[in-house]
Amino acid sequence: MRSRNNKIWQSLLIGLLYILSGCNMQTGDRTQVLPEDAIVIGLCVPLSGQNSIAGLVTRKAVTLAIEEINAKGGVLNRPLALLPLDSEGNRALAVSNASQMIDTGVVAIIGAVSSSVTTEIASQVTIDKNMVLISPRSTSPVISSMEDNQTLWRTVASDIYQAKIAAEEAYAQGYRKVSTLCVDNAYGNLLTEAFVENFLRLGGSVYQRVSYPELESSELNFFSFKGYVAQLFDSEESPDMVYCAMYTEASKISSEMAPYLEAHQVGVMVSESSYRDNFLNNADEVFLSLVRGTVPYSLKEDETYQQYEAAYRERYLGEEPPALTATGYDAVYLLALAMEAAGSTDTNQLKQYLGEVSGPTGVAVTASQWEQAIDLLRSNQKINYEGASGKIDFDENGDVTSGNYAIWSVKEGSFVIEKVKKFPE
Repeated sequence: MRSRNNKIWQSLLIGLLYILSGCNMQTGDRTQVLPEDAIVIGLCVPLSGQNSIAGLVTRKAVTLAIEEINAKGGVLNRPLALLPLDSEGNRALAVSNASQMIDTGVVAIIGAVSSSVTTEIASQVTIDKNMVLISPRSTSPVISSMEDNQTLWRTVASDIYQAKIAAEEAYAQGYRKVSTLCVDNAYGNLLTEAFVENFLRLGGSVYQRVSYPELESSELNFFSFKGYVAQLFDSEESPDMVYCAMYTEASKISSEMAPYLEAHQVGVMVSESSYRDNFLNNADEVFLSLVRGTVPYSLKEDETYQQYEAAYRERYLGEEPPALTATGYDAVYLLALAMEAAGSTDTNQLKQYLGEVSGPTGVAVTASQWEQAIDLLRSNQKINYEGASGKIDFDENGDVTSGNYAIWSVKEGSFVIEKVKKFPE
């Protein structure tokens, strides 16, 4: 117990030092020391351990948005500040961090990455404490059904859309018999369940449905997935495709699955969590030659996304913004605009105005039109924030209602976007 408490306080101390010193923990560069009257937003994502790549790039996008807003005068004539605490992808630590953030005085929390962590934070901390929690990456449908008193929002679409598009694409490619493999949590189970439901509705068949335990990063190197992989093919007739919803363990699983895929001439489709460079660089070559996947997608020809991409590249030395970073960027702008619309940082006001500043009615504004948006709000006019990640019109559950998914494959060691599908159709 003592070691866990020490870890929690160490995480809090690091975050506080970040604010006080003005040191960008992501890049190591120096930024302006923030004044005492800063409006502080919490960031609860893994900055080390499993899923840390997703957490680190989310922090980059969030930091970019905060720096842009501060350069234009801040919010309510006060600067924004970020309190990032490392959850390490651990639910208990994430819950403790969220509670500590609230005690420290944050006005809202952005996080988490994993749906199971987001739901844990919400159910254990933010709902009871009436704190806005907005996730840029958690996609499980279970989030939509939580009794959250309008405290839980997200800027990424529910997996009900991804599952439907993945099932339709698999069926269109001629697959009729599938087995499924997923991590046993809110993300993997519900995404797979929705995929199966859609695939069966189209007329396909489902053979084996296999799930494996959600692992800590320290457990991954010593864990074997061979038994779980073998179950996928444990029937009289082999499937013609395997659908997978995995995290960073995908690379290890790919090596253990590849011999079966090759022997049985089986295709494979994966979810958005595998659309990462560490998967691309470490997965089995046979697996990569067969894999296709889905990922939420910002249209490259969209001017709003182009502006975000240019700003991200300038801020991070030419680096292209990874997938699912614009959602973190948009989360900051939505919170900032809601505060401006409310004239307050009060949670109850934020809950009301988050939906109002994102439309669908009102004057369309983008991140690059911050000054215009503020002028409109201060003259009591409605605005409709159009995000770098796409249109963000929230429904009654705090979910976005439209967007795009890309269908991707791997060619010559790189991700290739084959097509883009909109939802709803």
